[in-house]
Amino acid sequence: MLSFALINPLAHVNPLGVLAVITSCVVFVVLYRKVRHLPEKVRMLWLAVLAPLSLPAISFAVYYSHKLPEWEWFYTLRSYPGTELLAVFLGGAAGVVATLVGRRLRLVFLPLLLIVTAVPYIKPLIGPIPEAMFQERSLKGAALQSTPSTCGPTSVVNILNRLDMAASERDIARAAFSYMGGTEAWYLARYVRQRGLTPRFVFEPTFTLEAGLPAMMGVRFPGGAGHFIAVLDLENDHITYVDPLNGEARLPLEEFLRSYEFTGFHMVVRRE
Repeated sequence: MLSFALINPLAHVNPLGVLAVITSCVVFVVLYRKVRHLPEKVRMLWLAVLAPLSLPAISFAVYYSHKLPEWEWFYTLRSYPGTELLAVFLGGAAGVVATLVGRRLRLVFLPLLLIVTAVPYIKPLIGPIPEAMFQERSLKGAALQSTPSTCGPTSVVNILNRLDMAASERDIARAAFSYMGGTEAWYLARYVRQRGLTPRFVFEPTFTLEAGLPAMMGVRFPGGAGHFIAVLDLENDHITYVDPLNGEARLPLEEFLRSYEFTGFHMVVRRE
């Protein structure tokens, strides 16, 4: 039986991302036609304005090369709905540049723009999570991940439960556009904000309590695979946390620190 994700490939793709790709291509065509007959100096002025405004959209795509450092501002920016539409500036800039180059080179600009603007949103289309995989598993009141790639949504479930707020792995995963390879943390922050809470990203060399609790934290398995856990509180020098693979545990702080290799990623969730 075909899953809904396969019947409707766009079912779990960020709709604002789709809109951003389409709009950037439309702006490319419109601006290309608008400025191509203008003096070159005027076109260069257009480019001088649009090029800096294009940098966020470029960074959204370059991020997936894994060559950029992890920036708090970058994650925070991407966590706000509508920032996807910053791609329109890239479309405009590409349209202007296309008027300044030769005919043959000009032909590659629109396909290249399509690729660059689509990269941040393509993963759920390539590797959607079938609906049947979601089982809403739990152990002694702690939510467990029911798919190999939803440790992030499940960690958020456990944090919200600690804050006396109901949530489900499936609902968060769908809201955060999870795919078979994982979940992008800025979409989890977006979901948390929609629930009336305040997310904050902190990047440190390793785990730190100074970031605040509760928090979703990044850890790394032997071999390099990433994983998220929910660290809930510290009391009497003991950490209470939920590993979505194993359930809730309470360990002395020093033992907890020896239990994982921490990436230094923290997404702190607070009531304001």
